[in-house]
Amino acid sequence: MRIMHVTQCLGGVETYLRSFHAHGAFDGFECRVLVVPSECLLAEEWRAAGGVVEVVEMRRDVGVFSDIQSLGRILRLMRLHRPDVVHLHSSKAGALGRIAALASRLSGHRAAVVYTPHAYYYLAQSGWRRRVFQWIERLLSCSTDLLMATSASERERSLVEVGYRTRKICTISNGVSLCDPRARGPDNGGVIDVIFVGRICHQKNIELLARVIARFSAGEGVRFRIVGAGHYRQDRFLLDALLHDAGVDQGLVEIVPWLTHAEVQALFAVSDISVVTSRYESFGYVAAEAGAAGLPVVAANVDGLKDVVEAGVSGFLVEPEDCEGFVARIRQLSGDAGLRTRMGDAGRCRVALHFNVGRNAVAMRDVYAELR
Repeated sequence: MRIMHVTQCLGGVETYLRSFHAHGAFDGFECRVLVVPSECLLAEEWRAAGGVVEVVEMRRDVGVFSDIQSLGRILRLMRLHRPDVVHLHSSKAGALGRIAALASRLSGHRAAVVYTPHAYYYLAQSGWRRRVFQWIERLLSCSTDLLMATSASERERSLVEVGYRTRKICTISNGVSLCDPRARGPDNGGVIDVIFVGRICHQKNIELLARVIARFSAGEGVRFRIVGAGHYRQDRFLLDALLHDAGVDQGLVEIVPWLTHAEVQALFAVSDISVVTSRYESFGYVAAEAGAAGLPVVAANVDGLKDVVEAGVSGFLVEPEDCEGFVARIRQLSGDAGLRTRMGDAGRCRVALHFNVGRNAVAMRDVYAELR
């Protein structure tokens, strides 16, 4: 049996696929094909494990000519590799992949189509554009054999807003690995380190993060570390402009380029609080990784994050755009070491119970087996 994974974006999707690949979710297939927009660590690991990697450039935004080219290449790869299961990741790959799968069926080859949105594209839109992209998702749902949601809230949105039927949805939560408990030294000069990890983009709501940081002064003993500038070339320029416009004291902020997973884990280990200001998510990897490292999390109350963070237990959920709410919760945690410890311990327990990557990889493999 053959499986083909198609993704337009990397970032969180790459982390998702690398985690499940490493824990055997895709084992048992005669042939494993990975279609990615560019070379990456995932591609290297996939080849090293005996899989096939194909590179197909796909733009995130709509481009008629480029999208037709990408569609044609995906269709040719489906006809070449003839997968039994096609798993599509992200909205663009989901759209092009499902159209290609329909065209492939006309030529006599039928593959089971699995789709994981990783946060619907229409959530980043407003007005008529949001309505159009939501309508496209509704239309393409008819050609989806199974929607594999990464969280309970993504499942609920798929049912209510996109119109999937319950029998066509399953939830396989993203998984993370528990790391060693934080090993901070006893003396950090009384400074509380708050870490933010994420791309410098609209989804992560860096504007809100800048406003939150601007509310703190040097005398409060709180320091912020922003990890993720440099995923794209313009990131640092954009971040600097946002911090400047918000009036942030640059002495309170350390800006760190895009790092490997292991390097981010090392920074979690020397941090005290994790903050996540996203406008939307499908799951909330950073919140789960922070919880696995024993950090309390202050996160926006949006899809994905509200599945990971248990409000008042493993962290706090704050309404989106509520700058004062974020500031108050960060100050509350920074001033109470006992609360940070209790919430961090609760977060580790929650991740171990619900988001264990090894257990979730087995569940994913079982779902594939049923489709075949």
